[in-house]
Amino acid sequence: MNSFGSTTVAAISTAYRVDSIIMLPVMNLGAGISTVTSQNLGAGRMERVKKGLYVGIGLMAAVAVCMTVFVINFGGLLLALFGISEESVAIGQSFFRGLAMFYVLFGVSAAIRGYIQGIGEVKFTSFVGISSLAVRIAMSYILKPFFGNMVIAYAEVISWWYMFIMYGGRLILHRMKAQKEQHVR
Repeated sequence: MNSFGSTTVAAISTAYRVDSIIMLPVMNLGAGISTVTSQNLGAGRMERVKKGLYVGIGLMAAVAVCMTVFVINFGGLLLALFGISEESVAIGQSFFRGLAMFYVLFGVSAAIRGYIQGIGEVKFTSFVGISSLAVRIAMSYILKPFFGNMVIAYAEVISWWYMFIMYGGRLILHRMKAQKEQHVR
């Protein structure tokens, strides 16, 4: 990011700060899904485990849509509150537009991650979290010649797709295993 100059660094750094605050509801809902899943799993209430996942995904998607609308409409105003230049605000607003359209993807991924953590697969979610950072960094370097200073946003979105695929795949495998075990009984 530093290679794009101080205006871009100010824009993206400020946008990341705002984005991290905006994402708090998603993070907290994901933790809530994990708690609900593990409690109901421990109580042997499998229907509630399933319902918690589906309600959590729906709630997460609704929150993410609201966040998307908010960020697209007010992201620039939030950035301006930090006293950065108009040029930095414009860059930051473009950054938000690149990310915000994928907040639902991130939210659904966070819901599935919460479920997977709740069923006890914390090592897997930790691996995916760390490896998604590696994906984001690699994509930043690989795509820099094509997307310029917006590469940071696009690399972030690619890492979200990676998480979605990894968590979604794990969820599908878990469901298939559970169905197979039911047929054996």
